[in-house]
Amino acid sequence: MKILPHEKFLLAIERFGIIRENDKILVALSGGPDSTSCLLNLKAIEKEKKLKIHAIYIDHGVRENIQEEKRFIKNLCKELNIPLHFEKIKISKNKSIEEEAREKRRKIFEKYVKKYKFDRVATGHTLNDIMETLLFRVSRGGFGEKVIGIMPSENFYIRPLVLMTKKENIEFLRNLNVKYRIDITNFDLKITRNYIRHKIIPHFCEVFPEWEKGFLKTYISFFEERIFIQNHIEKIYKENLFMKGKFFFVLKKPAEISDYELKELITFLFQKIKGDKPLSFYQKEEIKKIYVKGKGRTHLSRDTLFEVSTGYMSIFKDIEFKKKIKIKKGVFKWEPFDIKIKVNKPIKGFLRTREEGDYILLSRKKKKMKKVFNEIRMPRFLRKYIPLIAQDKRVLWVWPDIFSDDLKKLENYDKIIEVKDEA
Repeated sequence: MKILPHEKFLLAIERFGIIRENDKILVALSGGPDSTSCLLNLKAIEKEKKLKIHAIYIDHGVRENIQEEKRFIKNLCKELNIPLHFEKIKISKNKSIEEEAREKRRKIFEKYVKKYKFDRVATGHTLNDIMETLLFRVSRGGFGEKVIGIMPSENFYIRPLVLMTKKENIEFLRNLNVKYRIDITNFDLKITRNYIRHKIIPHFCEVFPEWEKGFLKTYISFFEERIFIQNHIEKIYKENLFMKGKFFFVLKKPAEISDYELKELITFLFQKIKGDKPLSFYQKEEIKKIYVKGKGRTHLSRDTLFEVSTGYMSIFKDIEFKKKIKIKKGVFKWEPFDIKIKVNKPIKGFLRTREEGDYILLSRKKKKMKKVFNEIRMPRFLRKYIPLIAQDKRVLWVWPDIFSDDLKKLENYDKIIEVKDEA
């Protein structure tokens, strides 16, 4: 089968830079017109881009008689010489079927990326899907990036058909004389997205019959603006980063930052911890209040918090962490900070987290650790994860470089304990 890629597919991968040479791509294939068009368009540039293309079919276990659909997909992939993977998920129906299916598909895709080293997972989202998402999310008070919702690329996901309409996909397949399957659940009007698709969008198209031309330009402009904003926010992040670990980010409070920049920055950090999960309008308003006040904390999710204290702002997962290691000499990992602590001379004591009653001798004065942390303006949440070396309650060393009078008596005391990044 000779395939010429659609011009809008080529425009998307060129404009958005979503495919690189030698990429290993997993195509989410349902057998519908959009996912089938996605597979064929990628196949058309396979040799030119030196791609390794695989397809995956996920059986959601909610439809009967899908054997014909599976046979169609098997035959198509066999004809195209594309390896095909099958997976099955179970829907518990304890919550939205769409939401649960999406979460379980995401876990499968993550598994394939990690286990089988795929660079990209391609989905068949189209310009129509973007329009539906826009109407859906605006009505729920969406804003920023989440209004459009479907970006050309996010993490390892790519959407090469975002500039094509469903009608153009069908015409593309018709010209190739390639058949496709229809999922009847897409016509269930009890599902809000289907209602928008089949009841609201047709009326919209009657009023604006050439809506896709204007919307295509709007989408490209929106993407360019989002890239500009993302680059700007990353710059603010890098300029103010104090420290980061496996589950937290600590930033100095910027000297000047607008409300919009603050909200985008916290969203950016939150998604580094929680993936693609968005923040609500009310959460962002609460963030602003705490930032202006200069102290306080609020939950962003069940286990993730935003905090402002001692001149820093932090986002962190609130996890329990207690550690106590008997040491003399050697190298020790400290997981929360992604660091290694190297003890170069024998020290009797324990590498551990802070305990009640801890104190340290500094300039011949006995100081409680709470006072030390206050003096060095240590962010409050971070204090229970700080590594220190102690003999009973007498602290000898505190991360990152606080040495007690006990150690300072020794020659080259500042070389006795070294801290290195895990990487």
